Amino acid sequence: MMNRWLRMTRLVLLSLAAVTLVGCGGSGGGTGSGGFLGGNPDNDADTWDITLTLTDANGDAVETLESGASATLTAFLTLAESEEVVAGEIVTVTGSGVTISPANGSVTTDAEGVALFTITAGAEGGAASLTATAEAPGGSAEATVNFNIAVQTPSLTIALTDETGQAISLIDPITP
Repeated sequence: MMNRWLRMTRLVLLSLAAVTLVGCGGSGGGTGSGGFLGGNPDNDADTWDITLTLTDANGDAVETLESGASATLTAFLTLAESEEVVAGEIVTVTGSGVTISPANGSVTTDAEGVALFTITAGAEGGAASLTATAEAPGGSAEATVNFNIAVQTPSLTIALTDETGQAISLIDPITP
């Protein structure tokens, strides 16, 4: 009778242990395989979105920037799923044909999720782009803004005048 009671108790305890392990998702060893101690970090990680705007001193969008002129690049960092702002994270900007300020091209987002950069167009004209990146727990976020750099062509104006300063249109080789 005692033997039967021990076997029955052991069977009940083993059944409870098995149900508990199955309910917890398996081993739960914290290796990212599931269970109560760990999850898959790739599935649980946040992903971010970056929105870029390039504006002039008046706050108007810039499509063309004159050579040597400056504009403000605003990077807005949010959570991809909820669009909540992401504060205190580093955004890095790269580009060609421009000077980026700060010189290292990196700014930490403020409490509103904004990182501000000053962009100065170089001397060569043509198409240009700026790319902003931020390293999110779920992978890298990246955005690009395209614009043109316009080079002003110098002009030369020649006026032909006589000794009194009056404009003339013809030079007479016989009577200077």
